[in-house]
Amino acid sequence: MSSPRLPAAAALGLLALPAALAASAGGVGPYRFGMTKQQVLAVRECASYRDVPGRSQLECPNFPFAGRPRDTFLIFRPEGLSSVQIWFYEGKDRGQAEAAMDDLFTYMRKEYGGKELKGPSATSTRKELLRRLDQQTPSQGFTRVQWRPKKQPDGAQVFASVFRHVRRGYYIFPQVDDPAQTRRK
Repeated sequence: MSSPRLPAAAALGLLALPAALAASAGGVGPYRFGMTKQQVLAVRECASYRDVPGRSQLECPNFPFAGRPRDTFLIFRPEGLSSVQIWFYEGKDRGQAEAAMDDLFTYMRKEYGGKELKGPSATSTRKELLRRLDQQTPSQGFTRVQWRPKKQPDGAQVFASVFRHVRRGYYIFPQVDDPAQTRRK
């Protein structure tokens, strides 16, 4: 994709995967936390990997997820694979951003039993979350709304984010972190 990416440290997200690829103890689908880049490159679910210049990341632009290929980022720390992001949407079209949020909400309710939010209640609608996003004062050009599922899988931390950049539009991505590597201090 042509627009710049958010720094991995700014990205917290929920990974919404079909049951066969759902976040599980020790990783996501074929990707296990702690894998080296070489081990990840051997995973065949992605037809072509790309190094992300200047970051400890690999990009898989065609990871099969929820019936279509999605742009996926595999983030590494010295201990190995530590996080997986799957991008549901990146762009300026608010209607497409709304549809991507709906997809994420639907999966979250099905797989994890709903959402918890910082600030608004767990019953907040997409419309309410977008209003909250619109009312924020941008920090470094971004506003964001984040949530997590009520039920976390064993061995993973799952989060979701919707970012809006004042010029580039919306970024909607779920993320699964290895709790052993990404504990916030």
